[in-house]
Amino acid sequence: LAVVALPVLLGHSLAGKVALAGGAAVLVLAVWLPRVTLWAMRIVAVLAIASLPALLRALAVRRDAFVGLIKPSGINRLEIWDYMTARVAERPLLGWGLMSSDRVPITARELAGYHYVTAAGIYPHDQFLQAWLELGALGAACLLGLVLLALCRIPRLPAGLACFALAATAAAALIASVNYEITTDSWWAALTATVLLFRLAAA
Repeated sequence: LAVVALPVLLGHSLAGKVALAGGAAVLVLAVWLPRVTLWAMRIVAVLAIASLPALLRALAVRRDAFVGLIKPSGINRLEIWDYMTARVAERPLLGWGLMSSDRVPITARELAGYHYVTAAGIYPHDQFLQAWLELGALGAACLLGLVLLALCRIPRLPAGLACFALAATAAAALIASVNYEITTDSWWAALTATVLLFRLAAA
């Protein structure tokens, strides 16, 4: 616990802290109510990913209300999500193409209202939004399928491990919601290593 928690708590990554707190909360719930926690995570995954463009849009258009309450990097993400959710609405079914997020257009009117985002383009800082943006509803459905597959496999683990696997899944989903690209190989390597550790522990 110390090896995992101390670097996160002493570091500067807010995403890491949120993931640690979220994973810990899910761990506590999973220990006491494992079946309820599993079903709740499945329902939240479906609702959150299906409604993600609309949810992020609602936050992004009200970003001025968060100035001074969150870090500048948070406002930066809200600006990114502002124009990217607008592009999702323009091509909701098939998206703009894989690895195209840093090249989607930003209008002059949008740029005029931003403090951090420039015309250079950047990735969405949300893998689920990136799936929506680049691959449309089909891509988002595929990513949702991967999350649900992981959640369906967790009950096959020994009961003592399943609660930790739920916590790890929640932490991974939280990190994926604010950082890394879908195509970041080190991210997939970290997920693969985590799965391998659970398989080895189960054996």
